[in-house]
This record gives sequence, C-alpha cells and structure tokens, in this order.
Amino acid sequence: MYLYNKIIYKIIGSLLCIFIIFNSSLHADTLTSLQKAAHEKQQHHHAKSNYYYFETLSKQPNNTEALYGLAHSYQHLRKNDKALIELKKLLQINPAHEQGLMLSALINIQSQNWNQVLNNAEQVIQINPLNEQAYMYLDSAYSALGDTAAAASAMDRYQQVKAQQ
Repeated sequence: MYLYNKIIYKIIGSLLCIFIIFNSSLHADTLTSLQKAAHEKQQHHHAKSNYYYFETLSKQPNNTEALYGLAHSYQHLRKNDKALIELKKLLQINPAHEQGLMLSALINIQSQNWNQVLNNAEQVIQINPLNEQAYMYLDSAYSALGDTAAAASAMDRYQQVKAQQ
C-alpha cells in the first residue's frame, strides 16, 4: 500500500508540475512585458514603457493593468486625449477601477472639464468613501464652477465620513 501511495503522489506531483509550467508559460510573455513596462515607467521612460504596454495589449486586449499603465504614461507625456481613450476602454471593462477614475479626474482637471471631474470624483467616493483626493477634486471642481457652498460641503462630507471610521 505504501508503494502504491508513493507512486500516486509522484504521478500527481508530476501532473501538477506540468500544469504549473504550461500555465506559467502561457502568461510568461505578458508578465515579462508588464514588468518591463513598469520598470521603464519607473525610470520615467514613458515612451518606452508604452511599447511594452502595447505588446501586452496585443495579446490581452482587456488587461486592465496594461490599459491603466498606458493611460498613465500618456498622461505623463501630456497626451491627455490618448490617455482618456485608454481610460475609457479600462472603465468599460472595470467601471469601479478606482485608480482609473482618479486619473480620469486628474486629466479632466487639467483640461478644465469640471462636470466630468465631478462625475469621476463621485464615482470614486461611491467605491471608496475615504479617498480624500476625490473630495479634493470635488472641492476644486465646485470652486472652479463658482459653487463655493458645494465645495465646502464636499470637504465637510469627507470629515464626516472620516469621523465615522
């Protein structure tokens, strides 16, 4: 019986190893591309990082990490129109992507598209009521629109939520 169990465990172990190797080889190129993109982005080589994000997206068009990374790189390159296109794709896949919504709000602040800033910030607050930056974006947008009462109310809302925690 001991020998039989030992053989079964070896077979199961071998099958598990084959599965792991096969499964990891399917995604190895993607992980490598994302790792290279992250490294280039960290070095502030945004144009280079875009190449690796494109490489990932050519294999996995719905990869939210690559879509966000590409949008973020475009934003750093001051290509806000392209960044918003990638963010739109990202948010269609995952409407609750907090970082994507925050980046969209930031780009819309830079473009002075205040109503979209309000929309993005409110969505973020629904996802994460403790995201202080989202309340600051609301404050900025309402102030830019001349609604000082709503601007003050945004920060009051944050203080109330924070106090409840």
